[in-house]
Amino acid sequence: MKENAEENLQLLKISSLKDKYKSVTTAMDIVLGRGGDQAVIRENDIYKFFGGRTQEVERRTKVKARVVAHALENLIQESSKVLIMEHTNPDIDALGSAMGMYRFVKNMNKNGYIIDSENAAALDSFKEVLAKEEEYEDVLISKEVALENIDEDTLLIVVDTHKKNYVESEEILEKCPKVVIIDHHRRSADFIENATLLFQEVYASSAAELVTELLQYATQKVDLKTIEAESLYAGIMMDTKNFTFKTGERTFEAAAFLRKCGVDSKKSKAAVKNSAVKQKKDIANMFNSKIQGWINYYSHYYKSEMYGILRYINMYHSRL
Repeated sequence: MKENAEENLQLLKISSLKDKYKSVTTAMDIVLGRGGDQAVIRENDIYKFFGGRTQEVERRTKVKARVVAHALENLIQESSKVLIMEHTNPDIDALGSAMGMYRFVKNMNKNGYIIDSENAAALDSFKEVLAKEEEYEDVLISKEVALENIDEDTLLIVVDTHKKNYVESEEILEKCPKVVIIDHHRRSADFIENATLLFQEVYASSAAELVTELLQYATQKVDLKTIEAESLYAGIMMDTKNFTFKTGERTFEAAAFLRKCGVDSKKSKAAVKNSAVKQKKDIANMFNSKIQGWINYYSHYYKSEMYGILRYINMYHSRL
């Protein structure tokens, strides 16, 4: 009897040591994914970070993408479910990134959900095609449904933004205990604080490029559906203006990987074109009345002074 008790105690100690080792390894992966210049403490399943610099790191390395992918897998494995959230009025880069992360999560046999945006006119055409995918019928959920299903083990992945006031739902952001950010924009003053894992590379072309890198470094091979690969490819095309702006070696590597996944470049171009046209119409509807008011008022006083500002508006609009 005494021997059995001692044997059970020894097994418990070994199990406890294994759990601690796994916890420490996960914490190390997470802190390295945040830049490797911080200390991390895990207390009651909550990660606390200390120290670290805030300036941007100019150099991008494949090592970091690999480390972040590994850390992300650990966080997903520990979670009961994963919510994926874009920014408000999302474009194809945001939705494509969300779909890529959904496949990353699903590849680990975990439940993933994309919070559907109420204001996404630029994606209407693409969503009509997406609606034909049976798997995505239960994947796209409303903010209300997401809020009802958040628990202490829910992980939130925010794509294509790091701003608190630019996410689809600040309430969801505040309620989720663990948050991962994947973004390519420069850090603003309104950044999401205390993110569990941050993958923010300002020298990347798009969020879709970063997500594609993570997919390549997943432990288990990720089989993207064609529509997912096309949405990621379209996201890269959109933000690089057909590979003519902010395009580097890593951008073409990501694009090549997606082409291998069965991307139809014509469909991706069509998605980009439809999204761009919708965005232009939305911007025009938003500002036309104000611009017309300026013209009506100021042209009575000094009409020629209006030419400069109108040329600037036209030039900016033509870049979209």
